Amino acid sequence: MRSVAEGSVIPQERLSHIIAGMHRLLSEAIRIPPSLLKQEAFKDDLRMLKMPEDFITDFSSVVFGNRRAALEAASSQKDPHLPTLEEFKWRVDVSISTSSLSRALQ
Repeated sequence: MRSVAEGSVIPQERLSHIIAGMHRLLSEAIRIPPSLLKQEAFKDDLRMLKMPEDFITDFSSVVFGNRRAALEAASSQKDPHLPTLEEFKWRVDVSISTSSLSRALQ
């Protein structure tokens, strides 16, 4: 990061904000399934953010390119995962509940 900042006229703090924004934009775009995210809509959204056309082309090739599967896999591995329930069996013992109910009604 420092070597990039030293070779640039942009201050290091601003450059780190730009890179963080690019990372956030790409990681959010990768999370959206390709069937829901259309390339032209993605490009239009980037134009609304007033991004240069070169960046739009590059971002679009990253999000819609042939390495998308690898990026999705890397993104899912780095995301935090909460505990999940694999299997759940629900059973009601009718005889116990019926006898408990009859005792409660007496």
